[in-house]
Amino acid sequence: GGFSPSSQDLAIMLLFPAHAPKPPHVSILVINLPSLTFHSTYVDFPLTESQYDDCSASSECCSFQVSRVFGLTASDYIFANFFGALRGYSIVSGNLVVFDPEEADEGLWSRGCRLKSKQALARKSLLALAYHNGGIVIA
Repeated sequence: GGFSPSSQDLAIMLLFPAHAPKPPHVSILVINLPSLTFHSTYVDFPLTESQYDDCSASSECCSFQVSRVFGLTASDYIFANFFGALRGYSIVSGNLVVFDPEEADEGLWSRGCRLKSKQALARKSLLALAYHNGGIVIA
């Protein structure tokens, strides 16, 4: 899991097998620690059976980090690497706000930050966040 920089929230990633009507998937849930309640926002990322098997065999199939509160929306964000696909989600709204523009045709949210990556993200890369010149750097 990952703590928000304020230590008010704890995000946890869970792996689920296929169970009708959902395919196998990874979910990220956020718990507000002072109130011990779940945020209404959660992230689901569908997996193929092969990806599910990879995740079952290794805890390093997906990774994520929680950012500090950032921008005008005063939201923290979850940045996740799902098998080389980088995503960013607002914890306040649950909206997908960062994605690869090549995947936009797959029905992903059409607004938000489109990534301009110089190289592909490795399938099992661990993420690290840094803050520079008013922006978030994902390494």
